[in-house]
Amino acid sequence: MNSQALSTTPAPSVSIQGVKAYCYHCGLEVPKHSHHHLVIDDVQQPMCCLGCLAAAEFIRQQGMDDFYEYRGDQ
Repeated sequence: MNSQALSTTPAPSVSIQGVKAYCYHCGLEVPKHSHHHLVIDDVQQPMCCLGCLAAAEFIRQQGMDDFYEYRGDQ
């Protein structure tokens, strides 16, 4: 078994001037080490992982930008 097992401790969150950053796609806190983002409506939006980045890019490419308006509060 791999000696580097998955940790149950959450990764530290990214913070901008003391404010935690949350993933634009799923709403989870963005881990400190994350460098994923996507420009949406001329604003750089943080993403917590490659999966959310890929999903957000797919939604944009398919012209379904309204998804984020109608998904409800996160």
